[in-house]
Order: sequence, then C-alpha cells, then structure tokens
Amino acid sequence: MSQHRPGRRRPVAALLTLTLTSGTLAGLSVLVPATAEATAPMATTLVVTASPTSLTAGGSVTGTVTAQDGQGNVATTDADTVTLTSTDPLASLAPVTLVNGVGSFSATLSTAGSQTVTATDSTISGVSNAVIVAAGATTTLTLTTLNSVVAGSSNTATVTPTDAYGNPTSPADVVHFSSTDPQAVLPADAAWNTVVGGFPVTLVAAGAQTLTVSDLTNPGVQSSSRAVTVVSGAAHSMDRQSGDAQSAAAGHTFGAPVMVLVTDASGNAVAGQTVVFSLPISSDSSFAGAATSSTVTDSSGVAVSGPLTAGSTPGSLTVTAAAQQVLFEPASSGTLPRTPVFNGSTTFTETISGSDAAAVATPRTSTGIGTAAQSVTVPVPAGGSITLLDANGHPVTKVVTADGTFLLDPATGIITFVATAGFSGTAPPVSYRVTDGYGQAATSTYSPTVTAPSASSGNPSPPTAAAGAAHVRAKARVVLTGKTFSATCTITGAAVTTCRSWLTARVKHHQVVLGTSKTTKASSRGTTVKTVIRLTARGRALAGRVGGVKVTLWASVTGTDGRVLSAKAAVTIVKKHVTVPARVLFLPGSAKLTASAKHQLKALRSHLGGVKTVTCVGYADTAGPTAGNLALGKARAKAVCAALARHGLKRVAMSYGDKRARAFGRSGNRRVQISLTY
Repeated sequence: MSQHRPGRRRPVAALLTLTLTSGTLAGLSVLVPATAEATAPMATTLVVTASPTSLTAGGSVTGTVTAQDGQGNVATTDADTVTLTSTDPLASLAPVTLVNGVGSFSATLSTAGSQTVTATDSTISGVSNAVIVAAGATTTLTLTTLNSVVAGSSNTATVTPTDAYGNPTSPADVVHFSSTDPQAVLPADAAWNTVVGGFPVTLVAAGAQTLTVSDLTNPGVQSSSRAVTVVSGAAHSMDRQSGDAQSAAAGHTFGAPVMVLVTDASGNAVAGQTVVFSLPISSDSSFAGAATSSTVTDSSGVAVSGPLTAGSTPGSLTVTAAAQQVLFEPASSGTLPRTPVFNGSTTFTETISGSDAAAVATPRTSTGIGTAAQSVTVPVPAGGSITLLDANGHPVTKVVTADGTFLLDPATGIITFVATAGFSGTAPPVSYRVTDGYGQAATSTYSPTVTAPSASSGNPSPPTAAAGAAHVRAKARVVLTGKTFSATCTITGAAVTTCRSWLTARVKHHQVVLGTSKTTKASSRGTTVKTVIRLTARGRALAGRVGGVKVTLWASVTGTDGRVLSAKAAVTIVKKHVTVPARVLFLPGSAKLTASAKHQLKALRSHLGGVKTVTCVGYADTAGPTAGNLALGKARAKAVCAALARHGLKRVAMSYGDKRARAFGRSGNRRVQISLTY
C-alpha cells in the first residue's frame, strides 16, 4: 500500500454484489475488507487564534493552530509540524507539532503596534487575529544633537523616550539638561510632551564637551549623553597679554616681546588669526630691524611679536597690534567687497630711557692726604669703553697737570690721581668719556681733593697696616623691604676713616649703576664703616623681578693713612614681596593647566631659590554663578600651587572668583596671579 499524509482522503477497495430476481434488482451489497481505513477529512487550511487581543510590550500571548478541511472540519489525523512566525521582529516562536490536527503555542510580543502570528505547513498556512501591543513604561531617554557646533551658536537637541524594547513612549515626565560646559545655555526643565520641535541648546566653551539629559520625574529612567565638539567662533576681541609698560635703554632690546590674546565672542581662544604689530612711522625702534612684525595666533590664541629694540630717542614708544577678519560677499555690481567681521586693535606703551653711557658717566670725587694715591672706579659698559680726555678733548689714558697726574686703567675703569708734592685742595677736574656698546657716549668729570699732611708727620710714611686689602660685605641675598640696605667696609689690619659704595649690574649685556651711597665717615677710629646704599628706581624695579637682580657691590675705602682702596662683592637683591608679572591663563570653565601653562610654571619653579611662601590667587570671568566661580578660582589656584611645589616651600591657594574682574577681557580674568615672599 502506498504512503499518504494523515488527514488526507484516499480511494478504498470494495467488492460490489448485485442480486436480481425475475429481472428486478432485489438488493445491493457492498463488502469492504476489514483492513481498509475509514474516510477522514483532508486539511486545506490552518486556523490560528491568539489571546489576549491586546497587551503591553513584553507581555505573552497564547494560541492554537488547528488543521481544517474546506468544510471547517478538524483534520484529526493531521500530525504535521508547523512553523510559526510573527510580524513582531522581536518575537521568537518555536515550531508546533499537531496532535489530532490541533497544536498550541505561546509567545512574547515586544514591538508596539498591531501584531499577528502566522502558521505555515508546506502549502497551507493561516494568520492569527491581530494583537494590539502597547508601549511599556519609559526606561530610557535617547539624546540626538550635532557632533560639532560653533561656540555660542544655538542648536536643537531632540529627546526620544523609549520603553525597555525601544518602543517610543510619550511620557509627561520632566526632563533636565546638564553639560560639562559651565557656560552652556541649556533649556529649562520641562515636561517632555509639552516641547515641540526639540530643545534649544547653546554650548560656549571650546573643546570636547558632553551634553546629558535625565528624567527628573522618574530617576530610574536611564539618562543619555552625547559628546559634542565645540569649536571657537570668529575672532571677536583682542586683549593685551604681556609686554606692556616696559623700559629699555636707547638701542637696547626690551625684556620681553609684546603679546596679545585673540578670543571669540564667548571668550574662547582663536587660533590661526594673523596679528600685525607696528611702530610709529617716525620711530627708529624696530622689530629685528623692521617696522612691523606679523605673526599668527597659536592654539592658545596668543600672538607674540618679534624682539623689540628701542630706538635712539628717549621717551614714550607706542606699539600697535591690529588684526582683521573679513568675509567676501557678492555685491549687486558683481564685485566681491571685503566686509570686516572683526577689526580689533590694542596698544602697548613702552619707555625708552637714556643710554647706559649716560647712566655711568656721572661726576665723581675722592679725597686723600698728600701724595697718597686716591682713585675712583667708573663701570665699563659691556661692549663699550672709557677714556680720559686731554685739554683738546682727545682720548688718552694719562693726563698730567701742575697739581698731579691722572692715570686710567681702561680694563677696570679705575682712575687714579697722585698729587704733586706740596699740593693741597681740590684739583681741577679731569674729563672722561664713557661709550656704550651701541656707540652712544656721555662725558663727565673726576675731581680729587687733597688734604695737606699734618706738620708733625709730614707726608705719610709708606703704608704699613693700611696696605692690607679692603673689603665690603653685605648679605649674599639682600631681601629689600624699602629703598635702602646697608653694607660694611673694612681694611684688613687697619682702621677706616671713610667709605663710599655703589651697585652695578649687567642689564641687557650692559653695565649700569643701580644704587649709590653717600661718603660715610667712621664714627670713631674704628675698623669698620657702615654705608647705606639707596637703590635707583631702575634698581628697585629689577629687584622686584622673580629671583631679584645679581649686582656687584663696590666700595671706595679710605684708611687712616690716606690710602684709597677699592673692594667689591657679589650680592643678589630681591624685594620681600614679588608679584610674578605673567598670569597663568585657563580655558573657559576649566581648572586644568594648559600645555603652555605647564611650560610657564616649570620655568618659574626653577627660579624659586630663597622663596619662603608662594601665594596663588585664582579668578574667573563673570559667566556662571558667583559661588561656582569662587570654587573654580580656588581649583585653578590649587592647580598652579601644586605645579610649583618644592621642599620647604609654603603654598597658599585662594580665590576671588569673579569679584575682581579686570579690564583685559573675559579671557584675561580666567587666570591665577602668583606672588612670592622671600
């Protein structure tokens, strides 16, 4: 017997017997063999039912699959395995094997909408009734916005709430925006279902920022964050950074180049902006020989001029920094006019002082007894020279007069006078000329005074004890609290009658006088004389620098025998309280040291010898709340003080927040000011 599918109809073999009586059909018998199967319905369709007809995403449905023939009869002999699928892509259904033509199933439906289940067996199939799946409770917020925005520009952020299966929901929950950008302008807290067209967001601080949205009504809802790169906008302002109010002698290079900071409207540094530094047309000052210096701002928005050299005319010098950014726009005439969108400038005021030669060439005097030699020392400018002038103004190293002889040592600048025997009084001055390394010259005089020896002693005998060496002493590091400090003059093995002292230092490769004392007489016939040296304004300014200024302390010491001896000592002079001129700048809303700040602090740390306390004062611009700015300033101060840490150094970090904003712009107020106490 051939194979067949259960539930399908097939022919049955039979034996037909006819009985005839007198030509009439008297009966009909059909004999069916005992092994033949009874007739069964054949399946022509599958009927699928599912319940319930509505549920929440993640809910389960149960149902049946029934094999039926064309008349709706159950194909009870159908034992096929049918395949189940669903319009819900998240549903997973296992195959069902029919028993007596009927099978059951269960499934989890997760995708919102009208969903059905389909059963398929070879050539027949069936589709269930629709099951309406509703979205579940909100579990996640998904934030969508641009990956990169321009600082200060308004952008739209969209928030999509979904259930656990990704179905959009429509909650009335209040959502809250936050950002790593402390200056960001964020939307107010609002119910999600009341906002049309997205949420307006403005990020301000340049750099990598994060935007986050969270659910205030239901904190259990997962928040969402997006990384956003904020790029600086167009140049908007330019501020002085450093290099203002400097002083340099004519022909010398100023201590530092001039620097400006270019920022956008939000205070972010603008890189790649061309800045031109220029000098007055009438000035012979220059940037490495040129009247202008053009440069481009670096990644910190800073542009630095070339080396600035003072011209020959003392007085005020104005340096102008200018920058322009333009757009090209079509005009009706077809031309492309230049339309400035930024046209910034600022000025620096420097001072050109007289030459080193003028500072050194001052009237000088000395005193001595009889024919004992007396001398003065004139500092020799670096690269320059000193010479005596004869009666005709010619340069010489020896001048002989009726009253005595003047001798010059050009290498040391010492001018010695030996009086003619019998002369007393003040000799007519000899002229000397000082020429600095730039060829600028100044002339002055030296006037010696000779006191006649006492009648009992005549001219002094050859020096004995006074022939010892002269010494001048002060602390190796003088911490200046005013305008003066003291030094002690001695002569080995002899008494001292008078002492006069002065200071010189090499500044910009030139020797300059930074302080002098009066000629001080010994209070009694003692072995020491204390002098008080008063620093010049320039000397005090140099002492106010980090580390102070290294000077040579000179002394002209007169012994009781009339000999005038010279002495010198190396001293460092520094003010007790020094403010570091360069500010440490920060990016908006950040207390992290930039690369340039780290380099700046590393250089400063190597010059903290003798410093007892470093004080770091942090500031912030006016963006953000006052309390937040105060905390931000403190964090910046701590970061700077930590970078300056060294053994034995006391560090003090404090903050004024935005309470002491200065006129150099918002970017300049994001700073830390450093002061040192020696």
